[in-house]
Amino acid sequence: MSQTPTYIHDSELEKQTAPLPAVDANCMCVTYGQDTVLRDVTFSVPSGAFVGIVGPNGAGKSTLLKTLVGIVELSSGSVNIYGSDPSQTRRMVGYVPQSDDVNWQFPVTVWDVVMMGRTPSLGAFRYESAADKNAVNDALHRVGLLHRKDDMIRSLSGGQRQRVFVARALAQDARVLLLDEAFSGVDVGSQYELMAVLRRLCEEGQTVLLTTHDLANMARQLDTVLCLNCHLCACGPPDEVFTPEVLEELYGPHVVAAESGYTI
Repeated sequence: MSQTPTYIHDSELEKQTAPLPAVDANCMCVTYGQDTVLRDVTFSVPSGAFVGIVGPNGAGKSTLLKTLVGIVELSSGSVNIYGSDPSQTRRMVGYVPQSDDVNWQFPVTVWDVVMMGRTPSLGAFRYESAADKNAVNDALHRVGLLHRKDDMIRSLSGGQRQRVFVARALAQDARVLLLDEAFSGVDVGSQYELMAVLRRLCEEGQTVLLTTHDLANMARQLDTVLCLNCHLCACGPPDEVFTPEVLEELYGPHVVAAESGYTI
């Protein structure tokens, strides 16, 4: 049995003066038909945090991200993005889906993909203003891919494609970035390049939440880890929450503790 996560409740005065959390979830529940995918999930993420969501397949990780971006509705409970319902904050949230959900053969350039983040800002005639072009250039520069802006998206490596989608989120002025299995199918070198980009964005004020299966390497570089198995098993710094008890609650008794980390 894992330890129950502890949540500190500020006084009313502190609540009035403290900055709003980037994400604030209270007793989130999501059901698909008769199946409960998320049950009473409660957590809070401060602005600028770098957060990983870990758990087995079917634990509700992707559902959690889709709820935050407003794609999936809650059955009960609440979730707020900077104090507002996700239905009102979609431009503030950038979503990078799993690689398998994207048709990488579609004939578009890197520039085209990132410009999609500016769609809500384009005029009635889809005119790209100087502000739109500057936003795309800046976003590509921040992820280190400005020199590839004219290349076809299909010509990029897996890690570079993920960075293009991060740039698209930045171009839309997103304050919260959600990445679903960003490291899947990406070589180790590209994983660390992507982690460096995301870490830098957090230092600049963006909030990043990502799902990952890599407990030994990627998850241990995060500020906070949400351990999810339909319910919240633990929440906190990796070294504190990756206990044998929590890992057994997540993955079952077959988890093996190794010297370099935990192997599933």
